[in-house]
Amino acid sequence: MPSSRLDWPIVATDVPSRGDRLSRAIVGRTDEIHIVERMLDDETEQPRALLIEGEAGIGKTTLFDGLLERARERGFRSLSCRPTRSEMDLSYVGLLELLDGIGGDVVASLPPPQARVLNLILRREEPEGSFDRLSLAVAVHACMRAVTSTGPVLVAVDDVQWLDRPTVRTLAYSVRRLAGTRTRIAVVQRSGPLEAGRSSWIRRCRRPDRRGPPWAR
Repeated sequence: MPSSRLDWPIVATDVPSRGDRLSRAIVGRTDEIHIVERMLDDETEQPRALLIEGEAGIGKTTLFDGLLERARERGFRSLSCRPTRSEMDLSYVGLLELLDGIGGDVVASLPPPQARVLNLILRREEPEGSFDRLSLAVAVHACMRAVTSTGPVLVAVDDVQWLDRPTVRTLAYSVRRLAGTRTRIAVVQRSGPLEAGRSSWIRRCRRPDRRGPPWAR
């Protein structure tokens, strides 16, 4: 029985600065691509995470798109979202986009209380009553567990600095409890002290006393 908390390495990579653009990195520099591919190719049944950080406009999203493509080629189910600054104040807008990649059959297979909460948040049912944040977090986690039981899963967030806070809290609850699954988490973040807070949930989800395999250090 896997533990309810994660103990997994984080792979952090800084994309090239403006003087060495990512378009050149994809063609001629292989470090970032190797990190992406080795994370995806690692068949360990434990989560792995990748934090892609760099200045605005240098091609982080290009690397992110390459990650999604490589994940599809390897048979991953991808749950992805691309938050925007204009939607930061909309609660759970990021979560809605992430869950869009999950079919109704998965939701229907969950216990009725959890299925109801997800159908409400996904606007698949007429809103009747309300739900609390814990009920939603439990339902999202059950849904992700159901998805990971069928194969490897990639959870990918571009421009995480624009991710709404309710989604951040819900993701933090779930990923801390995905031990024993081949879940891969990729987050793109703009460099800067103000932006760092949106990805801090990844760092809080691991125990600091484990370094992980050599390629993750």
